[in-house]
Amino acid sequence: MTKMQKDAAKDIIVNILGFVMAQKYGEALDAIDKAYKLFKSEKSAEYISIVMSLNSLVKVVSGEGQVQDALASVKYAGDLAGFAKSETAEFFKEYALAEIYYKNKDTFVALCHYNNAKNLCISIKDEYELSGYVIARIKQIRSEQEFLFPPTSDPLVSLVKIGRSITAQTDIDVLLRVIAEETKLALQADRCTVFLLDKEKNELWSKVALGLDSQELRFPADKGLAGYTVKTGESINITDAYNDSRFNPEVDKSTGYTTKTILCMPIKNNNQDIIGAFQVLNKLNGVFTKNDEDLLIAIGGSASIALENAQLF
Repeated sequence: MTKMQKDAAKDIIVNILGFVMAQKYGEALDAIDKAYKLFKSEKSAEYISIVMSLNSLVKVVSGEGQVQDALASVKYAGDLAGFAKSETAEFFKEYALAEIYYKNKDTFVALCHYNNAKNLCISIKDEYELSGYVIARIKQIRSEQEFLFPPTSDPLVSLVKIGRSITAQTDIDVLLRVIAEETKLALQADRCTVFLLDKEKNELWSKVALGLDSQELRFPADKGLAGYTVKTGESINITDAYNDSRFNPEVDKSTGYTTKTILCMPIKNNNQDIIGAFQVLNKLNGVFTKNDEDLLIAIGGSASIALENAQLF
């Protein structure tokens, strides 16, 4: 495969993972089917192996497939990974096996595969940013927790990744996407938007709205929940959006999205000046907790340093 084909293939896998973590299993399986046909036409053993592992994982966690059939399919995916000499495909094989065995309550075997996946994460430099999930799973098994899907990412891993972006990124679009993506994963939410304060124009603006097409959005700095947060410095944790007078449902009406839970919090720099705000939507399981609020404060500390290092403020 050419570099362009590899980049396109990676984007496809990332898109599938997004569906899986959001528990949109039907859309994930549709995307996997299309990806399988594409990679088969390109004769890419590496990416055929990856989508086969993901297909087996999705069918088991969604309850649509039998464990033995899934294990047999992942074994074949492993053979393809070996043929392709791809550590990335080997990682997805190990991760899929670990999830399947964990769901089937065979925690000893699951732990072995999670440890294999963790080691492979190091080798492939956490290419798909799943190390947080793997580490969290290992901790869950060791503390004898029940299998739940999607897995929760280890908060410390998310903080480390955001910390890396302080020195690794100066491009504002890439930087904001890293921050928003890691925040969404760490808090197990469906969407995250990072708003920045333009003091000269007294506007909030964003180029990141995960779950929507990335585009610049601007509005007066005192409008909406993000505006309220920036103006007052207060955090907002809404557990039922449509029964809260502070929520404006017009955006949902225009986009077709349904907002249920909201966590909105200011981003402050080291001088405690407000430079923006997080708006995180729809906790995947339940509502946003005090632990989520504390984690978002910690993420905001790292994010503000990264943003100021990018010479935005």
